[in-house]
Amino acid sequence: MTADLMLNIKFIKNNNIDVIIADEVLDIWRKYQQVDIKDNEACGILIGGYNEKQNKIFIDLCTEPQKADLRKRTFLL
Repeated sequence: MTADLMLNIKFIKNNNIDVIIADEVLDIWRKYQQVDIKDNEACGILIGGYNEKQNKIFIDLCTEPQKADLRKRTFLL
């Protein structure tokens, strides 16, 4: 996924399920996005929920990678 495309993701529709990602989560993702071939993987935990009546998945919060994480180009631990 290109950097420009990632910056514009707000809603993803798949099989009639909307995934709604909070702006705060997108801001954190942008900080750790791999845009250069030398950038390492980074990971946190996604926090959200599913509203069955609205058929929507909400991603409201996420954690950031921790200092003790082992990060390489194609894996993390």
